[in-house]
Amino acid sequence: MTRITTHIIQAITVLGSVMIYQAALGADSYEERLNKVLIEYRALPHTQDVKRLVELDRELSALEKEIQKTHTDGTSKKYWRKDYNDIGLYVGHYSDALGYSGKLLVEAHKRNPNSPYRRYTLFTTILGEGTSHGLGAMPNISLAELYLKEFPNGPYAEHAYLILGHFYDDLAKVLKRLVENDKYKEDYIYDCFLPYITKEPYEDQMRRALSRAVTNLEKAIAVNPTSEQNKYMNEELMAIKSGESYVWHWCAD
Repeated sequence: MTRITTHIIQAITVLGSVMIYQAALGADSYEERLNKVLIEYRALPHTQDVKRLVELDRELSALEKEIQKTHTDGTSKKYWRKDYNDIGLYVGHYSDALGYSGKLLVEAHKRNPNSPYRRYTLFTTILGEGTSHGLGAMPNISLAELYLKEFPNGPYAEHAYLILGHFYDDLAKVLKRLVENDKYKEDYIYDCFLPYITKEPYEDQMRRALSRAVTNLEKAIAVNPTSEQNKYMNEELMAIKSGESYVWHWCAD
């Protein structure tokens, strides 16, 4: 074996060891990275300059997704600690996986609703901070529409359109039940959507809700038509158009 060949083999061995080490470090450093976010968050001054708070929100959101992708077996909850409540981390009630509530972005908007980062923070007013269970959640429709009016191409435009599309699809299903049985007024889903039901004929309201559901879902898909999520959304859109939408999105148990 020549000296050059020996050096090549040694180099490949070292490179392989480094790659294995880095991969292990990436997985093992999650707790360290989460703790770094916590420490920095606690040290932030309470001012109207929310730039770093918004950045930390995006970093934490990306980190949570990375952890979920690495731990598809559901073991991501092992990284949760009680003091991570401060930065909005939780273990999902049903998923049993690590989750992030969006707390830092919610706080950024409360500190300064008219900051240069309003295109990010205003979105939090639609749903507020997430919970570990997500039960009974209802979006603020007027604020979803406000977000899209102010930021039609904003970073959360796709999500706002999706929220509206799903809301109107659910509302249409409630109205369909009323068309079929005027006495359907006894469950919690009806109570959730009651504020959006008028004295107009139910059938007219149902058609209008379906039209709005389709319009908003089409706009959501148009933002990023090739995404994995929107491949599913196209199927859901077809189901709505054909009157075969049975999935509930809001106020569900």
